[in-house]
Amino acid sequence: GLVMTAADITGSVSGDATTPSLVEAFVNYREDFTGRSIDVRVSEDVSPLLLSLPVAWTSTGGQSVMTVSVLQGDVYRVTFLSTLSPGDQLQVMAGVEDLAGNAAGALTVDVTL
Repeated sequence: GLVMTAADITGSVSGDATTPSLVEAFVNYREDFTGRSIDVRVSEDVSPLLLSLPVAWTSTGGQSVMTVSVLQGDVYRVTFLSTLSPGDQLQVMAGVEDLAGNAAGALTVDVTL
């Protein structure tokens, strides 16, 4: 039979030590012509345990979050009860974890209207 031996490999191995961040957020008028649905991209796939909860999200304008949908591991749709205003930001409470277990502090991102 075929005999395979392991080659000597040297080097170092390190894991993911970078905490996730919010990369961008924009009003998705195709999904919701009223402008209340905001699509948010995270820097990497994260555990949806916290981000899928409406209470985890706030806006600097004080608008209330109605629902949160997970579109992909790094994309979320946040739907508000009312539209955001120019200059409003989205905020997420501390504790969002990536798949390696790195937890972020409170996160903030500007919203493109």
